[in-house]
Amino acid sequence: DLRILSTSQTNKGRLEIYNEGEWGTVCDNQFENVDAEVACRQLGYCSGMMIPSDRVDDGQGSIWLNDIDCSGSERKLLNCSYSIETSQCHHYEDVGVHCFLSCPAEEDEGRLRIMTGSVKNRGRLEINYRGEWGSICSSRFGHVEAAVACRQLGYCSGEAIPSNLVDDGNGTIWLDDINCSGSEHKLINCTYSIDTSHCFHRYDVGIDCFNCATEDEETTTDATALKATTAASTLETKIILETTTQPVTTSMSTSTSTHTKDTVHTTSAAARASGRLRLITGSVENIGRLEINYRGEWGTICSTRFSHVEAAVACRQLGYCSGQMIPHEYINDGNGTIWLDDIICSGSEHKLINCTYSIDTAHCFHRYDVGVKCYLSCPAEEDEGLLRLITGSAENRGRLEINYRGEWGTICSSRFGHVEAAVACRQLGYWCCLNCIYCQYVNDVDNIIITTLATTLEATTTSPTLETTKIIETTTQPVTTPMSTPTSTHTKNTVHTTSAAVRASGMILGVLSCASIKDTYASLL
Repeated sequence: DLRILSTSQTNKGRLEIYNEGEWGTVCDNQFENVDAEVACRQLGYCSGMMIPSDRVDDGQGSIWLNDIDCSGSERKLLNCSYSIETSQCHHYEDVGVHCFLSCPAEEDEGRLRIMTGSVKNRGRLEINYRGEWGSICSSRFGHVEAAVACRQLGYCSGEAIPSNLVDDGNGTIWLDDINCSGSEHKLINCTYSIDTSHCFHRYDVGIDCFNCATEDEETTTDATALKATTAASTLETKIILETTTQPVTTSMSTSTSTHTKDTVHTTSAAARASGRLRLITGSVENIGRLEINYRGEWGTICSTRFSHVEAAVACRQLGYCSGQMIPHEYINDGNGTIWLDDIICSGSEHKLINCTYSIDTAHCFHRYDVGVKCYLSCPAEEDEGLLRLITGSAENRGRLEINYRGEWGTICSSRFGHVEAAVACRQLGYWCCLNCIYCQYVNDVDNIIITTLATTLEATTTSPTLETTKIIETTTQPVTTPMSTPTSTHTKNTVHTTSAAVRASGMILGVLSCASIKDTYASLL
């Protein structure tokens, strides 16, 4: 008689034989799959295969047989040739067998399944072989093999996932060295090896299957569901903005596109194919993590080689006039699939997917996810660069801000001196600049926050800090010289603008103390 001693699986374990009133083990010398088939048929299974001795728990007691050699037609293992000389055998050489639960016809063999986490089309690939589910070793398994597997599973295509990104399986590892041409309808139709003795579950194959979008596919998405999905993230509650059918206007345009928190804007049918973009944002809708819909699934983009050129293409696709890249350390990490890497654009592309890119993102992590800041407007050069002072108790003294690309922001103090302050004050309609108070700054995701280091120059000023209480912009009327009769007024609640000729753009920072013409006369007297 034969028996299998196992732990969790009755059809898999150490093979033992009953001889002379005692159960004992079998030495693995010359024991092969054909011998295991005979043993498994004797045990009532349809067939089986040998398990290497190092994968089997060591037995104890007698070692009965050695050098078993079967032709394959035998009904009992003892009908094969064998030797009872086992003095050179040890229990670490005890043989194991894996008996098949079923032996289906070839056309019925090889069903597949994906063992997934939160995403049903992505996970560890398993195959039903000989009536039992098991994993597949990743040796030589690439995107071609993954595409065959995904088509068998009902998807249009797919790609391999590195084994270190897949949860380890358990039980049998069925196949190894799978090699497909790409034309097969089933993975089992590819060439493969059942010798998986060198494989471990840390090398289990993973796949990511695609639902390929079509040009005419309806892609209108429920905004509430999208918001609920992003709200589930422990990192952030985000606003999802997709591409809009209306272009964002420049200063020369007459209409504007709308971007509301509860609305999902979609493009024409041609643009609703693979490659749609969205921004996962915080409090500012035009700044955030860039995501792409690729093969029917949203995912992030790795920041390798991603620059302002690529960001400009992405922002134009999203309906903005242009944009810039945000360093990944200022972006909240995404989750799920990282789709693209090494994106290179010429700058003329209409869609980011039209640039060159790589889908090999095995080396990427979500801490390197790409972020972009899209410009709200791209005015003509002569209309760019409005200035304002964010002031406290003195209307002519405060933090300098600039309107750039349709958005107000601060200016960094690097290399900013009295000459630059004088230019800014003249643009704001003042006669000269009394001083520039140097500042420290800290970076923020949205802007640069400025705090003063120095106290005010005038003895009457008691507060060393500047409160943000009112805004003074440039004036449309030219500032008068001492020979002129009219003077410009600067009241606390008035917004003044200069002529277009002096609204030049600049990327500078300072907290300014500016003098009006009347103040200058007083100082001269």
